[in-house]
Amino acid sequence: MFFLPYRALPAAGIPLAVLLFCAFAACAQQLRVGVRGGGSLTNGIGADANGSSFRFGYHGGAVVQLRATERWSLQPEVLYTLKGDAAEAYGPAINAGLTYLEAPVLLRYLRDDAFIEAGPYAAYRLRTSYNDNDVQLSGISPYQQADYGLVFGFGYQDPQGLSVGWRYVTGLRNIYRPVAFADALEHVRLRNSSIQLSFAYLLPWAWGKPR
Repeated sequence: MFFLPYRALPAAGIPLAVLLFCAFAACAQQLRVGVRGGGSLTNGIGADANGSSFRFGYHGGAVVQLRATERWSLQPEVLYTLKGDAAEAYGPAINAGLTYLEAPVLLRYLRDDAFIEAGPYAAYRLRTSYNDNDVQLSGISPYQQADYGLVFGFGYQDPQGLSVGWRYVTGLRNIYRPVAFADALEHVRLRNSSIQLSFAYLLPWAWGKPR
């Protein structure tokens, strides 16, 4: 049996997402645009996440739904999202709120107005807000600039385009990077994780006709 190496997941996932998008764009019978937003519970997971505690976060942005058949569609999104945790003590935790520009690409299966969805995401860190106000770091940040991972979700979408759903978003990359002033961070293994409750609305204007 063939197994894809863990480190090769992002290298394989991004081209796969691009191929899926191109395939669905070529055969899409309907295109709709809309907005998505909601709240989330975020924290750090991994071998060194003992000190991580949940933080209330949020997400919001634009969505495009490319429907290839009555049941199958592809949904790229661009979201402004807050992750991180609420830990304040220095140690095995994130100790900050991390704001990202995030782009998931989700394959969705719809039946009787209920849907399941899954796909990869890539994210770029825009801002860091440390939980301890006394922490002031100069120079390079201890956090990776980019993040990537997987999204799994389910929910309900009515024919008018209003939907509600739950998602689990798990990072695949260690959010810490080795820095000169904290060599110990090289051994800290922490990844982003969030549980999201989302509301979305697809605008009534659609291009094309569903199959």
